[in-house]
Amino acid sequence: MLHRRTVGDVMTEEVVTFRPDTPFHEVAALLDANDIAAAPVVDDDGAPVGVVSASNVLRHETGMPDPQGQDGDDERAWGKARARTAGALMSSPVFTARAD
Repeated sequence: MLHRRTVGDVMTEEVVTFRPDTPFHEVAALLDANDIAAAPVVDDDGAPVGVVSASNVLRHETGMPDPQGQDGDDERAWGKARARTAGALMSSPVFTARAD
């Protein structure tokens, strides 16, 4: 019988999270220290409001909205390139899935 894998089979249970006001340097350091590509940004109740990814960090570090020069006129992308906090850097809305 074929076994179907679920989100629960591959998910991380001890999740690194950020608050919207987490400074950029902490975001980059925690992603690197935990060897992860992305982490959720959560509100005061622990509900996810966005996701910060390694590509968001790369955009910030290069100072460009898109490292390949694709989003040159997108003000939102430029704002992410200049972000100082996880809330300004994150991608939103966030989509979630149940473990099953």
